[in-house]
Amino acid sequence: MLPLLLLAATSVVAAAEFTPTAPGPGETFAAGSPCTIQWNADTSGKWTNVSIYLMSGPNDNMTRLTTVASGLDGTDDSLSPYDWTCPAVRPYSAIYFYQFTNGDNLKGSQWTARFAITSPSGDVEPPEHKTQPDGDASPWGEGHLATNGGGSNEKGDSDAATSMPGTFFLRRRAYQQDAQAPQEYHLGCTV
Repeated sequence: MLPLLLLAATSVVAAAEFTPTAPGPGETFAAGSPCTIQWNADTSGKWTNVSIYLMSGPNDNMTRLTTVASGLDGTDDSLSPYDWTCPAVRPYSAIYFYQFTNGDNLKGSQWTARFAITSPSGDVEPPEHKTQPDGDASPWGEGHLATNGGGSNEKGDSDAATSMPGTFFLRRRAYQQDAQAPQEYHLGCTV
């Protein structure tokens, strides 16, 4: 009986869940250039619907800036590294990080370390805050996507995120061809 228990315990430890590995502290990516994201694939078979979000803000009140990818199979190790084009942001600073979710499960989220998005020429400014609100020595700031024309992207719609401690809200502004003003949709859930 004891050998079976040891075998079962070893099997549980051997099955590794999805783990982000890059970017790491000190990494920088220029807006308009490839941003590389890496992770160790999930061998437990659980992370089959991965979404990746670009985030900013303090650890206890994170803000989702945009969706990088969704519907990825986190058990497929051929998907990492994953490249996408870094967006123009405000400010250019080391205050950005990625959040990974498996489907809609926010409680099981994984994150990368904070990294810098610089201007295309490499300009970067220091983070606005040197410590987290709880005193942790992890610099942070509130980042935003830089937009042209008053907050909408090239497709005529925008995703914006607002969050409060323990709550996530997504606001989506959609423009209709026949409408003069945008229609807003608000979704929210408490986590």
